[in-house]
Amino acid sequence: MSQLLPEKRTVILEAAKDEFKKHGFNAANMTTVAQNSKVSKRTLYKHFETKQILFDTVLDELIEQADQLQRVEYCPDKPVESQIYELLEHRFEFVSDQSNQAFLRIVVPIILHDKNKAHWFYERMRKIGMREWMLAAVADKRIKDYPVSFMSAHLIGPIDNQALWPQVLYGLPKMEEALAKKTIDIAAKNFIDIFVLRQ
Repeated sequence: MSQLLPEKRTVILEAAKDEFKKHGFNAANMTTVAQNSKVSKRTLYKHFETKQILFDTVLDELIEQADQLQRVEYCPDKPVESQIYELLEHRFEFVSDQSNQAFLRIVVPIILHDKNKAHWFYERMRKIGMREWMLAAVADKRIKDYPVSFMSAHLIGPIDNQALWPQVLYGLPKMEEALAKKTIDIAAKNFIDIFVLRQ
């Protein structure tokens, strides 16, 4: 199979993302995706044999992009507390983005019918942007040595519980800035109290 050019692949995935957001998984149309990305249906199906494969690829790309956007490079010369706040601010920016929320509204009902996919999604979502930072902080003996998934759940739980799932599942408006700052502050202080090692 010939390789799909990176630029064309990006165009297809963006068109697919828009189609899934507008119509949901079941009503999304592969012909429309092909038309909007200016490729033939034959080319589309050659590289994405089914709508499910295309959807899974879009989901994986979304999570990978989110991981890159939220990633904070660990800095040994910088107070670990300020880095924790930075991690949380990046998380809040991602989860409060309406485009991301719209796609997650499509994802949730699908993964609820597939335990393996639900577990994969849960593990990926709570490690986004966190894994490398936490491993580096553990190695530098700045935070306790617990599994990354355990620590990240404690760190981002308050953010996701207040600024992501109520908006995705119940259509609530974006959290007000003052409340967002308080939520970030509470999450940071709780994580610092539990996991940060005193020098």
